[in-house]
Amino acid sequence: IIEEKKKEEEKQEKEGKKKDNPIKRGLDKLKELI
Repeated sequence: IIEEKKKEEEKQEKEGKKKDNPIKRGLDKLKELI
């Protein structure tokens, strides 16, 4: 399950970078801290 979430996060990161979405970046940073 964790691996699947990481894959989904990677996809979201790529999409977020393309869209330049600061909200997704913030959520990714929070997930890294947890």
